[in-house]
Amino acid sequence: MSAALNTAQTRFQHHLLDPTHNLDDLIANSGRASRETRLGIYTNAYRGRMVEAASADYAQLRNYLGDDAFETLIHAYLQAYPSRHTTLRWFGEKLCDFLKTSEPYASHPDLYEMALFEWALCGAFDATDAKPLQLADLAALTPESWVALRPVFHPSLRCISLRGNLPEIWEALNEERDPPPLQFAEQPASWLVWRKELKLMFRPMGTDEQQYLQWFLEGADVGAVCQRLADSLPAEQIPAHIAGLLGRWVADELLV
Repeated sequence: MSAALNTAQTRFQHHLLDPTHNLDDLIANSGRASRETRLGIYTNAYRGRMVEAASADYAQLRNYLGDDAFETLIHAYLQAYPSRHTTLRWFGEKLCDFLKTSEPYASHPDLYEMALFEWALCGAFDATDAKPLQLADLAALTPESWVALRPVFHPSLRCISLRGNLPEIWEALNEERDPPPLQFAEQPASWLVWRKELKLMFRPMGTDEQQYLQWFLEGADVGAVCQRLADSLPAEQIPAHIAGLLGRWVADELLV
């Protein structure tokens, strides 16, 4: 590629991202349509495609905001975070950060949480597949193997923290029902998001499950977790407690 062509392409890209970049010396003002009209076609088409791409990842955020407000949001986001990838899959990866830190959106934490939830769903949907663990696999373990067991979680697993009831609102919008009123709890709740076969799954976690999951994700084995539980549970209850937890994760196909 010649230096002149590279410069022309770079300048044209800058114009698409910000139409205030002047191209008068590059684009002839001739023909049936003016220079401004022809450039406007490209600029509007590019922005329209980016809005369309974002709508695929954030469909219910769009429904929640409305078409016009969502389009305004994506145009502003595009200014702050131009697409840097050769695939549109990652165009929306910084939208949560943008909503959390950029006004007027930062004053509306429900928008950040809706985007956070939808992006977790996107990640779970696209994640690598893996064969789920079966209850028979756990039942076949010897006591010694149980102690050394380090659970391996499905690649689709995502853990997010939410204060609002955005998953309920998302579910209602996704099913074309009237969403419940927005509510925020004083303390955030942890949510699991994952893919079970071809279905996206999500549910809140209790404080205990959240703590155990964190320990296992940090690399602890069952024996180490049992030792940590010795301060809060009678020793005779710990094995059944851990077995019940792992059994639930196996039923949810969270373990592989």
